[in-house]
Amino acid sequence: MKKTIIIKSIVLTAIFYLVNYFLDKIIVFIESFYQYKIAINEITLFHSLLVLSTKIILILLIFSFLTKTNTLVFFSIKNINIKKILTTTGLSVAFIFGIEIINYILSLGYYNYDLFEYFSTKRNFELWKIPLILSTIIFSPIIEELFFRGYILTKIKKYFNPTLSILISSLLFTLVHLPNIDNLITIFIGGYLAGITYIKFENIFYPTFFHILWNSIYILTPYII
Repeated sequence: MKKTIIIKSIVLTAIFYLVNYFLDKIIVFIESFYQYKIAINEITLFHSLLVLSTKIILILLIFSFLTKTNTLVFFSIKNINIKKILTTTGLSVAFIFGIEIINYILSLGYYNYDLFEYFSTKRNFELWKIPLILSTIIFSPIIEELFFRGYILTKIKKYFNPTLSILISSLLFTLVHLPNIDNLITIFIGGYLAGITYIKFENIFYPTFFHILWNSIYILTPYII
C-alpha cells in the first residue's frame, strides 16, 4: 500500500504539472491570436488577466478534485489564533532572509553576490500588474498548498511517519517547479517548512499563510523600498 500511494502521488503531481503547462500554452495561444487586435498598451493587462483567470480555473479544479476524492483537508477558523499566526510569520521571514544570507556566504570567492540585491532593486508599480501580483502572492499559494499539503501530504501521512511524509511531499512540490533549477533548494526548504506548519497546527490556513508571506516578501518588497 505504501508503494501504491507513492506512485499515485507521483502520477498526480505529474498531472498537476501538465495541467499548469497546458494552461500556460493556452495563454500563449490566446495572446498570439489577439496580438494584432489589441492596443499595445492593453497587451500587458490582457496577459495579466489571462494568468489570473487560469489560477481561478486551477482552484476550481482542485476543489472539485478534493471533493470527488473525499479528501479531508484540515481547516478550522477556530484554530486560527494570533500566536500561531505570529509563529508562522516569524518562520517565513526567518526562512527568506536566512536563505539570502546562506546564498551570500556560499557565493563568496565564486561570484559577486550582492546581499539582498533583489529586495533593494526598485520597481515601478503599474495598475496592469495587479492581477499578475494577486496570481503570484494569493492564488498560486492557495493552489499549491491545497494540492501538496491538503491532498498529497494528507494522503501520504496515513502510511508514513510525519517527517518522511513531509519530506516526500516537499520533494514532489520541488519537482513541479522544474525547470527552475536555480531555486530548487530554496523551494524544497520552503515546502518542508510549509509541511511542518500543516502537521503541527493541523490547519491548511497556516502553510497557505506561510506561502503567501513567502511570495509577498519577494514580489512586493521591490515596489515598497
